[in-house]
Amino acid sequence: MNAKSTTNKRTKLLSLLAVLVLLALLLPLPPARAQLDVVHYIPPLVSYTWDQGRTSTSYLFLSTPSTTPVTVTVVDGAGATIWGGTVSNAAPVSVNVTSMTLTATSQLNSIRTNGLIVTADAPIYANIRSRESQQSGSLTAKGLAALGTRFRAGFMRKATRLTTHPNTRAFLSR
Repeated sequence: MNAKSTTNKRTKLLSLLAVLVLLALLLPLPPARAQLDVVHYIPPLVSYTWDQGRTSTSYLFLSTPSTTPVTVTVVDGAGATIWGGTVSNAAPVSVNVTSMTLTATSQLNSIRTNGLIVTADAPIYANIRSRESQQSGSLTAKGLAALGTRFRAGFMRKATRLTTHPNTRAFLSR
């Protein structure tokens, strides 16, 4: 076999490989919509200002791309119904869930029932927004795609007040 024949075979093989890669890239992939789901689990949130008697508020925002009304039920970790109703893309809903989601630091390291479980008869988005006097925060529920038994948590290193404002993690299990 001569060098020219080997080069031609290699060129044909590389061309075929390039075509296959291009086809694989052009194939339609299913959309990744972990935030859009029929069930959302929202863990308790820690509030340091709650301990100090300062005002903290949390709202659950529910929305959907559906043009027809979607029936939604929100229950706490113990199974008690917090809210029930409908949402649509023209009529999103916000529900005050301050007492159901915020946890004081004195209640940490114990089993609590103040997480939320949101269920709907069609895919919806669920987002918790907390507002305090000096800060605010947001937690977007990822739906059933986020269920699992292995968890990771990432934090920025805190340079001050490590004993009074430690990094925390919250999980809602069923």
